[in-house]
Amino acid sequence: MKLITSGILCGVFCVSGALHAADQNTNKDSDKAKNTKQAHEIIDKKCTSCHSKNKIDIALSASKNMVKIQQEMEKRGAKLTSNESEVLGIFWKQSKPITK
Repeated sequence: MKLITSGILCGVFCVSGALHAADQNTNKDSDKAKNTKQAHEIIDKKCTSCHSKNKIDIALSASKNMVKIQQEMEKRGAKLTSNESEVLGIFWKQSKPITK
């Protein structure tokens, strides 16, 4: 009887742990999607007035240091809030080209 109870409890905990892990992955995916959407909005609003998204894609595809490039763009006159800088910083780490 103890063996059966232990087996059932182990099964419950294993399923519970798997569901919790799946829920955390869903939250991470949701956060990533939200950040990606925000980053695209910032890029459309703040970056493409001077150059195309293609230029950003080329830099991302070449694994350029996007934080350094962003800092250079700010020296050249790009105006970003601290929140916009943070969103882009997270997005740059994802390193996926942005145009289709």
